[in-house]
Amino acid sequence: MTAARRRAPDRAGMIRAVHVAARARGLEGEAYRAMLRTHGGAESCADMTAQQLMAVLDHLNGHRPRQQTRRPRPVADGAPGLAKARALWLDLWVLGEVSDASESALEAYAARMTKGARGQSGQGVARLEWLDGEHLDRLIRGLRGWLRRVAPDLERPDRPIYAGGQNLGSHPKVRVAVEQARRLGLLGVAVDAPAGAMLSEPDGALDRLLAERGRMLRDAMDAAGIEAPLSRALKDRR
Repeated sequence: MTAARRRAPDRAGMIRAVHVAARARGLEGEAYRAMLRTHGGAESCADMTAQQLMAVLDHLNGHRPRQQTRRPRPVADGAPGLAKARALWLDLWVLGEVSDASESALEAYAARMTKGARGQSGQGVARLEWLDGEHLDRLIRGLRGWLRRVAPDLERPDRPIYAGGQNLGSHPKVRVAVEQARRLGLLGVAVDAPAGAMLSEPDGALDRLLAERGRMLRDAMDAAGIEAPLSRALKDRR
């Protein structure tokens, strides 16, 4: 032979490395299979090529994929329900209940919520895109329960909310805006947007309103020296 034979990829070694890295990150069961599907294109390492296994290892080790042919998928386009979890987290942010609205902060909360899930061996799911099925349901239930504790009306669409003598029904974003106005009022900040007019606003306008009132809440909290969660500081300001 005039040239050295190119060494074949050590698939067995790569598969072992995937298993070790996944266990270290608390990935088991359906969360593990979801990660394999997303980054390797199959539910089992045995069904992957060496290139697919390398893509999974790159992901587990936090490296940029070697051959990235498309932009990373937005979080809201992930598993069904992930967009809902993100929306609930942002509701908590614009109400002054969490101090960090970032993706990493939600991931940290999700990891805590999934620690006790079946098949997790006491370790939570480390990445949002790995959440699926029971783990995602567990996260959403936790966020709903949190909102129910700090703002009971938001998670009770059957309970009418009245503002200016008008029943605002069950529109979730309007209900958040009304709760923001209540909290701002308790902090001595008046908002003049008529609640009833919000019912005819498109979702984009309501999102901007919630973000603006969220900034107003943060400014008022900073001025009063209040840190999240705001509900704790407002407990005696009924």
